[in-house]
Amino acid sequence: MGQIGQNVRSMATAVSRRCCIVRICRSLVFLAWYSERIGLTARFGLVGLLVSVGVAFACAAIIEDQLTDHILQLTVERAVDQVQLGATGHISLTDFEPPYTEERLRSLATRLDPYLGKMLSSQRGVLRLHVFAPDGTVLYSDLESKRGMRQPLESGSPISLALQGVTSSKHTTLSAEENADLRARYDAAVEVYVPIRVANRIVGAYQLYVDITPIRPIRLLVWTTVLGGFGVLFLSLFLIVRGAANVIRRQQTQHEDLIHQNERRLRSLVGHTSDVVAVLDASGYITFVSQPAERAWGCQPDALIGTALAEHLHDEDRAALYVLLDQVIDEPGATITSELRLIHGTGEWLDFEVVATNVLDDPSVSGIVVAFHDVTDRKAFERDLQQLAFHDMLTGLPNRALFHDRLGRALARADRRHRSIAVMFLDLDNFKVVNDSLGHDIGDRLLVEVANRLRDCLREEDTAARLGGDELAVLFEEISDESAVVDVAERISATMREPIAIEGRSLVVTFSIGIALSVPGRDRPDTLLRNADLAMYGAKANGKARVQVFDPTMTTSAIERMELETDLRSALGAGELRLVYQPIVCLASENLLGFEALLRWDHPTRGPISPSQFVPIAEETGLIVEVGSWVLREACLRARSWHLHYKNSSSLTMSVNLSARQFLQPDLVEMVAQVLAETELEPSRLKLEITETVLMQDIDGAVEKLARLKELGVHLAIDDFGTGYSSLSYLKRFPVDTLKIDRSFVGGLGEDANDTAIVRSVVALARSLNLDVTGEGVETEDQLSLLRALGCQLGQGYLFAKPLPEHDVERLLAERGTNTKTNAA
Repeated sequence: MGQIGQNVRSMATAVSRRCCIVRICRSLVFLAWYSERIGLTARFGLVGLLVSVGVAFACAAIIEDQLTDHILQLTVERAVDQVQLGATGHISLTDFEPPYTEERLRSLATRLDPYLGKMLSSQRGVLRLHVFAPDGTVLYSDLESKRGMRQPLESGSPISLALQGVTSSKHTTLSAEENADLRARYDAAVEVYVPIRVANRIVGAYQLYVDITPIRPIRLLVWTTVLGGFGVLFLSLFLIVRGAANVIRRQQTQHEDLIHQNERRLRSLVGHTSDVVAVLDASGYITFVSQPAERAWGCQPDALIGTALAEHLHDEDRAALYVLLDQVIDEPGATITSELRLIHGTGEWLDFEVVATNVLDDPSVSGIVVAFHDVTDRKAFERDLQQLAFHDMLTGLPNRALFHDRLGRALARADRRHRSIAVMFLDLDNFKVVNDSLGHDIGDRLLVEVANRLRDCLREEDTAARLGGDELAVLFEEISDESAVVDVAERISATMREPIAIEGRSLVVTFSIGIALSVPGRDRPDTLLRNADLAMYGAKANGKARVQVFDPTMTTSAIERMELETDLRSALGAGELRLVYQPIVCLASENLLGFEALLRWDHPTRGPISPSQFVPIAEETGLIVEVGSWVLREACLRARSWHLHYKNSSSLTMSVNLSARQFLQPDLVEMVAQVLAETELEPSRLKLEITETVLMQDIDGAVEKLARLKELGVHLAIDDFGTGYSSLSYLKRFPVDTLKIDRSFVGGLGEDANDTAIVRSVVALARSLNLDVTGEGVETEDQLSLLRALGCQLGQGYLFAKPLPEHDVERLLAERGTNTKTNAA
């Protein structure tokens, strides 16, 4: 039995390996875990039990078969050993040689019965035994009736195989008649056929019936053990799984609670932030949107779900959305930033900074998370900053920086096309005077109106800019030639001459305009702008309110002008400025009536400098105010001195020109009154001359100021009459005494019919208004005769005398009285 137990253990190990019990157990554990995960703990008990029973039956069947075969083999081997050991020694070769007589058969049985009969009756496993001769004759059997019988030998039968040396066995049901007595006592047996060898020869064969009934208890043991083992295994696994399931359930519950808590926290955070968070699918449709969308977009979140985000975007931004989606989808986990405009429920377009993140691979989201941050106020602030950075706050025109940038781009385009562009530089004449006399508020409003008029004169593609102060510039592209730009400049000048009404005042402004055209491939923005600026200064130097096209010689003139400006600032203190006096006579008698004080500059190195050169510089720089005060005081001192020292000179008048900047000074009247008081000159002997253009800049202010000067007792004259743009209605309002006809009209008398007509009209107008008329620039007798014929009362010019220095005037006064004629110079 020890051998059998060892064999049973080895067989059990083999069966265990063959059936893969470990894999079965793993499958059971996985089944239990999966059942628990999907909430089928109760079902797992039934399913696991059924599976365990099935596996147990299969394993028991396999073990039973394997163990039965093995025990059967051991039983047969033992029976064969017993037969061979107990019988072979009592058999000889002659026993298997025919003839098989009854005597020989009885002799053989006598030898074998003592051992074989004892073995058969001992219940040691062999139930029946036959000995066959080579021809199939039964030489010995425990049944005497079988002895001597011959059994046919069929080819391939177990007896034939045993006679050939092959041991074989087969199960039998003991159904034969000869086994009838055995069936009552035994359930099963095995037929065994064993060769009989004597002297190394096969001389016959045994046929044994071996009892295998004792195997039944082994089967019961196997089934009980296996089923019990699997029952215990299932119970253990079930308890383990149930415990694990409880742990997993608690952990899962805690995890779900944590998830729900985090989800509630996330929803709370997302719901209370000002940003909108949305989830889009790969096609751009909204699958989720946070609560702030109601406030930020003006729509209920539920109404937005299922709609395409593109439907809520500005038409110009939809392409940007598709590009954004393509980029973020191509890169899982990528984050892309953009800016989009969305429409609010009120119809207002809002700017949003958009941050899109690809979380399509996350099953909890499965979409593109997009955060919308409202940057409408920031964008508006940026636009305001850009407006402030590149536009003039007062007029709304582009400033110098933006103009310079556009000029550079325009030059680059023009150079590529081998075309030219033009820059127009405009400077408002006497604008500083307006600021000083009327205040900066009036000046600002004047600039705004000027800017509006300038816009109306330009094409949409032209760029007008305010460079600073009263300096404006215009950029022209796609121009045909220089004359086209000049025509625009003339149109601008004509538009600006129309009176501008501000706070009940009617202001007339003029521009000095400079024009510069680019040369392809040569000019730079700074150069072109500087050339236009130089041309503008050339226009001012030629009398203002003019249009001047840049000429290369202006560069030299500009340098000289800068040098003159520097020298002029020190000329007054250095005594380089002086006055000369041109006589004014009665045209009818040519008697001396007075003088006009004229300013001269004796430069220490350049010599005498013409007033036409330095007076515009003084006007632009503001030095004219200081110089003009000196001129007025010096002229009044000389007039008072002559009245005191020369006989019959007390009736002579002194005419002094007031510049535009002087006239618009707020304290002009007070300054004149102070000079008259200091010099003790009778106010009636002072005549102040103001140009028509200056008076037209602020008509109401001019009328008021002229009236105050008249109250002082001084005489007033309009100088250069006919060159301005005053109408009869304005002239009637000016409380003046004299009209001075500009020398340009006097010079054309007798030669130009238009000039003659103008002079005739001015004289007639003055006569109708009871005003004196003075003709300037009388140089010929013909001009004198025509002026007399037209009724002009006063005159001055080289025909009577050139401007005289102080000592020549004193000599003239000493030699001739006020009732004598002047010597023609």
